Formats: sequence, structure tokens, C-alpha cells
Amino acid sequence: MQRASIGVVSAPVDSEGILRRFPLMFSVYGPATLGFALALMHAGTDSPAVQVDGGELQVGSSRWPINASGEVSLRYPSGLSGLRTVLFYHAALAASSVAGLEPLAASFNDKIILIGSSSAALCDFVETPLGRVPGVKAQALMTQLVLNGHVLKPPQ
Repeated sequence: MQRASIGVVSAPVDSEGILRRFPLMFSVYGPATLGFALALMHAGTDSPAVQVDGGELQVGSSRWPINASGEVSLRYPSGLSGLRTVLFYHAALAASSVAGLEPLAASFNDKIILIGSSSAALCDFVETPLGRVPGVKAQALMTQLVLNGHVLKPPQ
């Protein structure tokens, strides 16, 4: 049986209203809690060892350069084409083993899957250097960038 993970979903924007940095950990009323990306990375595992040392955050065997607030500066790609979007209806059918959708179901193996809405009516959008992005897509992008080490070293 897999263990549950808890992570904080928050993406504070800078003074210009643009998401450029992303907190990897949060401290709210007590001990630090992993941010969403790190909680996804370690879901189903024992709690990883966490250490801050000399401007770097180490979680398990992974390391990221952080600023004084514990944030990483994201190195954005030139576009969002690397993020795959699948209609929930299709994903649900594929996960239910509907005939003909086996390739789609197989493409989910060993992947982190985020489910959310991109409906304009919900007003869940964030401004990024790439433009306005639905909140779930912003979380997916931040998670992908952090997990792949696409972060910038903070200025000294």
C-alpha cells in the first residue's frame, strides 16, 4: 500500500504579478512542509531527509539552489509544448480499460498526472513569462521544471 503525501499548493507572484520563483517548502504554524512539486516527487515513499546547506535545499538525493526565502528561480522553456493535456473524459475511459485506449492508458505509466480545470469561468489563472496559464498547467510546469532541475542559481 502506498503512503500518502501532503504538499502545499501555492504559487506566489512577484511585484509585477508574474510567477518567476517557486517555494519548495513552507513553514506554517510549525514544522516545514514540502511544496507541491516535492510532495509529488516523494509520494508513496518514506519521508525524505531534508537539509538546507549553503543556499541549497537537499531533499533525499536531489539538490536545488534556493534564495533566502527557500524559493527556486524557474528557468522557463520557450513554450508549453512539453506539457501534455488530455481531456478528463479520455483519461477516465483509458484508466477504466476501455478497448482501444490501451496506448493512452500505457502512456500514463510512471508519470505524474495532475487533474484540474482550465475553464475560464473558474478564474484559476496565473501570469508567467510565457503568458497567462491555467493554474493546473502552471503547477504542472513548475513541477516539471523543479523535478528536471530547470532552475536558476539565485543572485548573490
